[in-house]
Amino acid sequence: MYVSVIIPLYNGSKNIQETVQSVLDQTYKDFELIIVDDVSTDDSAKIVGSFIDERIRYICHPKNRGANAARNTGIKSSKGEIIAFLDQDDKFHPNKLATHVSYHLKNPQIGLTYNARYELYYSTNFIREIVNPPQEVGLQDLLTGFPVVPSEIVLKKEWILRAGFWDEAGGRGAEYTFLGRLFLAGCRFARVNGIHNYRGHHSGRVIKNIKTKCDFEIRNQEIIFSDPRFPENLRSIRNTALSKSYLVWSYEALTQGENLVGVELFNKAVELCPELLSANRNELIQLILMYSITDKNIDHNPIIKKIVEKWSINLKERQVKNLINDGDQIKGLREIIWGRFDQGEKFIKEASKRKAFFSDTVSEYLMHQLVLYSVEFGSQKTRNLVQDIDDHFSKIRGYYGKRILLGKLLIQRSFYSYENREYSKIPKDIMFALFYNPKFIFNRGIISIFIKSIIYQT
Repeated sequence: MYVSVIIPLYNGSKNIQETVQSVLDQTYKDFELIIVDDVSTDDSAKIVGSFIDERIRYICHPKNRGANAARNTGIKSSKGEIIAFLDQDDKFHPNKLATHVSYHLKNPQIGLTYNARYELYYSTNFIREIVNPPQEVGLQDLLTGFPVVPSEIVLKKEWILRAGFWDEAGGRGAEYTFLGRLFLAGCRFARVNGIHNYRGHHSGRVIKNIKTKCDFEIRNQEIIFSDPRFPENLRSIRNTALSKSYLVWSYEALTQGENLVGVELFNKAVELCPELLSANRNELIQLILMYSITDKNIDHNPIIKKIVEKWSINLKERQVKNLINDGDQIKGLREIIWGRFDQGEKFIKEASKRKAFFSDTVSEYLMHQLVLYSVEFGSQKTRNLVQDIDDHFSKIRGYYGKRILLGKLLIQRSFYSYENREYSKIPKDIMFALFYNPKFIFNRGIISIFIKSIIYQT
């Protein structure tokens, strides 16, 4: 299978060299790399020109038209039967194309594949965390967030010709229309195994015209909701999906000091979903926490306090303090997981000074990352990592120690294996989990997947 990799480029001189090199370093060699320059004003063209490789094709737009138009130019110029997208700030793992092409060859009924990714810390090459999209993405997933980003997408060109190109007038949120139309046209999506992308971010970037960008995103969601092919049984998710978009853009506005816009967008979110301000505000609280700690160099303390105030969330002082403590602990975990122990210790000390407690939120984040880490790097490295975590977290109140942590990890990994139909791995993991914590024998869910995993193997 011949693959066309398409990179939309605009003033990407800071990262484009590494991005291009990550494509040229692929173990799968049967590809072309199409770079579409959307009238860059920096040294991007010079950097691309320094590569001597006949597989690279450089196209320059006569005028600036946006990333979606650049992707379409690449598609229309492509020779491959498979299209892979890559943004200028991101990178491919060396086995990216080989893994996806192999899957497509073995599963011709699948039109689009995607994969897990490493999220990088802002303006660095340091890994922040692993993001693993659902094994099976549906319309509900696509419309309530971005479970699949462009640099993960590898799809058969025939499906683009059937369902439609990127919406050049779509602005922000064009993934909704592009992926939504593919799905409605009957294209089947599937996740391949492994982590095959590095996704970059910029620190201190100011987003202009936030309200306009939010309007574009809402517009793109509405296009899919109004499509006559849209299934009736999913129409009830509309308010939730649009509300989430308003919340995210409200957050961005408030963190940039655009308070009036931020409050306006938040009110629109609440108008669509009044339950956001009810007693069960977990979605709001989780969004505040996780968005406030995306950049480790920015203090999340004042951000959390400001968003809680502007969103009129009635939290007690202790609850706000707990959110801040959770943020420090998760920041610390991210550093320790990827071997940056000194940085991790700084965040943990901050939480410890405030007498932080090892909360369910921190525990769930840790379990999720440990499962994905163990799948990628194996049991021995994961056990070593658990020891590192135990060494640093023993001072946090409520932390339950290495033995219980290992038991919980094995149970969570068993459920992950069950969801991914990897039944042969489950019995061994559960038996070891029982060794660490015999009380798991009384959990019906654990016993259920243990029995089913044995039956499904026979």
